[in-house]
Amino acid sequence: MPRRVARTVLRGPRCSNAPGLPGERRAYTGRTVRRHLAILEKHGLATEGHRPAGWRRTRASLTDAARRIDAHGTRERRHRAYALDRQLYAWWLAEFDWMKTRGKRTARGRTMPGQGRLILPGAPSYANRARYPRDHRGRADHRAARVHLQLAAAARRAPQPGGQAWGSR
Repeated sequence: MPRRVARTVLRGPRCSNAPGLPGERRAYTGRTVRRHLAILEKHGLATEGHRPAGWRRTRASLTDAARRIDAHGTRERRHRAYALDRQLYAWWLAEFDWMKTRGKRTARGRTMPGQGRLILPGAPSYANRARYPRDHRGRADHRAARVHLQLAAAARRAPQPGGQAWGSR
């Protein structure tokens, strides 16, 4: 159900305080408003009243209706996807800047067994990350980088073994 459908009529206990259709003040055509009201009625969110005449919001939950049409959580999924895209792009830009830097010295082959990477406190997360993934030709592998970030995000969201979940007692 599009957001504009809900915006058409679900703004209070009554869908409209003015006579006629609710959309007359909202720049929607009468046909559009009737279509929106039919969708809301189909999902049990609005009903046409007879005394007094007009459309009213029902007691049905918007969350329950969103779950029924499999739209619940869409905003959260989009938020995660966009955050992942921003992280991926920041990582690529950091790698690109590093590639274009003149006079850098690489530490390839100079690490000792058991030596870990230096983690810089306060540095952006992409600065403390491994080198950007490459394919067999040495070109940037954006798909592998995305998978790496998705796995890291899933590991951060997963509850720690032996620990309590936040907010539980």
